[in-house]
Amino acid sequence: MNKLKYLITALILFIVLPVTAKSAAQAMLMSALVPGTGEIYAGSLSKGMLFATTDIVIIFTASRYEKEERGLIDSYKQFANAKLGVETNSSREYYDLINNWFCSDEYNAVVERYFRNRGMYFYNDPNYYSSQIEQYLISDEDAWNWDNERDWKKYKSIRKDRQKMLMYKKLAIGAAIANRIASALDSYITVRRLNRSFYPSFSIEPDYINNSFFLNCSLEF
Repeated sequence: MNKLKYLITALILFIVLPVTAKSAAQAMLMSALVPGTGEIYAGSLSKGMLFATTDIVIIFTASRYEKEERGLIDSYKQFANAKLGVETNSSREYYDLINNWFCSDEYNAVVERYFRNRGMYFYNDPNYYSSQIEQYLISDEDAWNWDNERDWKKYKSIRKDRQKMLMYKKLAIGAAIANRIASALDSYITVRRLNRSFYPSFSIEPDYINNSFFLNCSLEF
């Protein structure tokens, strides 16, 4: 009778204890959304706080870089407006042109030479130049001319600083994604280890003296 009671108790433990196990998929999803929450869900508070703190620092850094990038964009637009009269709502391509060329006359001369040579040597078509050139030339209305090299270099310097902030922001975003992936994988491993501890291990040892056996059940916490 006692043997049956012990056996039933062991079976109940075997069935009931796994119910308290955690979901690895849920932990991974939680960490993918908010790093560290999967670890906390799995009972690892220290690792969870580490991932969460890292994410807060990364997000704050990315936000700061984005704010600085927007400020630099406004700066070079205002600078171009003050020095060249460029409208602040001009296209990105136009800001690239005034960054790469000192004046629109230099740009137009290169464009004219390019299409003239292309029509002559590649297509052997005298009409190619006139059919293509108009859409690429800078009109008198959009013409520009930097007054001096110092202003031009200043404008390009602001643009370079903006590019740096953009690169740093992208790196921070990449770090945030990497932190989520690492947290999700870590929470999966943590939950798997936690769940294994809930499953009892059984062993049967014979009792030769009493012509019986011992049922051993061990459970790790």
